[in-house]
Amino acid sequence: MFAAEPGETVGTLALIDAKPREFTATAEEDTQALVISRDDFFDLMRDHFGLVEGLLTHLTHVVRKLNEEGIKLRGSLGRSAKRIATS
Repeated sequence: MFAAEPGETVGTLALIDAKPREFTATAEEDTQALVISRDDFFDLMRDHFGLVEGLLTHLTHVVRKLNEEGIKLRGSLGRSAKRIATS
């Protein structure tokens, strides 16, 4: 489960590649959200380069976080395999 903080986005990848979202977002309290169509999103990207920079920064952050989690997971799996092998 992922908890988005105020100002964070959800559904970004689905907006970009038009594939189905992998998750469903549910608000746990009163929430204001901006919903944007894919066409409007790309119109904004064409007209406002600052939005492109922000999106690239956001996606880079997500990829780095996933890489860090993957490294932690691989390290944990490696340690578990060593414990099993020496048992």
